[in-house]
Amino acid sequence: MKKLLLVSLILMSITLYSQTSNYYGRVKVSGSIDVNQNINQKITKTVKTIDYGALALANAEKEKNRIERSKYSDSKNRRESIEIASNPIKAFDYGKTNTWVTRTQANPGAAIPIYKKNKVTKGWGFKYFTLSHKKPHPALFNKISLEGGGGYSYQNISEDFIDSVIEIYTPDNINAEVNIQLKKLFKNGDKDVLKLAKMNEMVIGETNEGVFVHNKELKKAKVFGKNGYKGSMIYEDDFEYVISDNYYSLSNGIFYRAKVRTKGDKEEVTFEQLEGRRFYLRRLMEQIISTAVIKDYKLDK
Repeated sequence: MKKLLLVSLILMSITLYSQTSNYYGRVKVSGSIDVNQNINQKITKTVKTIDYGALALANAEKEKNRIERSKYSDSKNRRESIEIASNPIKAFDYGKTNTWVTRTQANPGAAIPIYKKNKVTKGWGFKYFTLSHKKPHPALFNKISLEGGGGYSYQNISEDFIDSVIEIYTPDNINAEVNIQLKKLFKNGDKDVLKLAKMNEMVIGETNEGVFVHNKELKKAKVFGKNGYKGSMIYEDDFEYVISDNYYSLSNGIFYRAKVRTKGDKEEVTFEQLEGRRFYLRRLMEQIISTAVIKDYKLDK
């Protein structure tokens, strides 16, 4: 009876592992069951070669079909939307600049300009600033609230129910008193930014902080026009498959960051679909992140 119970528990364990996607070849199950004889089991998988081009074309065709079924008030908007479906970077070209100015002239007619400032800027270590980025065309993205505030967020939901979100965060002056924890975090400058992007605490092939990590990637990237890094983590939790691309840079004491998340319900999408959507939108996302800028600012202490 005890042996039967042991076998049931082990088989249950194998079943639970099998529910974890092994698309990236990171799931490995090995063990032995001693029931009158030893049975050694090993399950491995080779990482797939992803045909990004084919996946991007499939995404473009779906977007084009969606747009052609939609109603538009004028032919120009319709034409631009169809162009965007075929080449998402057009959502940048046809998008509008979104600018947040935290100080305005109290008396525009005065001989000497006098400005009034927004006190909320102190939260990021500035007395005032102007934050600008290109807002992607609504044919692909809609503005949504950024959790916790402090920036801008845009969302796209595909016909396959893949949720793609880009988040542009307000930069931080790490030398300001309000950001003392950031100053400690980046005491070694760029080396610590690189460490943050690597996410060494998240181990591939293991469950970390409630999520199973399938893969990680590290690349150089332009963030707000500064040299930085893109640290990516591909994981799943009990409900979703997720690809999280985190962009970081540090320049002259100012910390810049942005994030792109591509995710979907485990019962509705696969990692292959997420990879296709991510690749389809990648150039647009990175163009928005690299060209965002903070200017006309004064640092707080």
